[in-house]
Amino acid sequence: MALAKVDCTEAGKETCTKHGVTGYPTLKIFRGGDLDSPQEYNGPRDGDGLIKYMKSQVGPSSKELKSLDDFTKFTSKQEVTVVGFFKADSDLQKAFIKLADLLREKYSFAHSSDEAVLKKGEQT
Repeated sequence: MALAKVDCTEAGKETCTKHGVTGYPTLKIFRGGDLDSPQEYNGPRDGDGLIKYMKSQVGPSSKELKSLDDFTKFTSKQEVTVVGFFKADSDLQKAFIKLADLLREKYSFAHSSDEAVLKKGEQT
């Protein structure tokens, strides 16, 4: 992940206008080279809030569950978890990952293609 700073008063003014920057500090997350639809940051504007948010953005938005043990650990958390069960690299899995990217601040996401996990998912 790269972190960039733009000064909206000078050479970056056009970039800031294009992306609707009106307050400072403003954080926008651009994923996978998509420069047209950044994710907005609407959290606290203090150092602790900004750091917590940026840390939450590091790494994949959906954890791959490679075993039944991984599944059990993930679903035993005392928080809302969302698990997707897919054949590896399916279009549905790709759509699930995009949704996880958008909602990663609110929920914990995981996905699996492991046979034992898929069977367990049928039971729940």
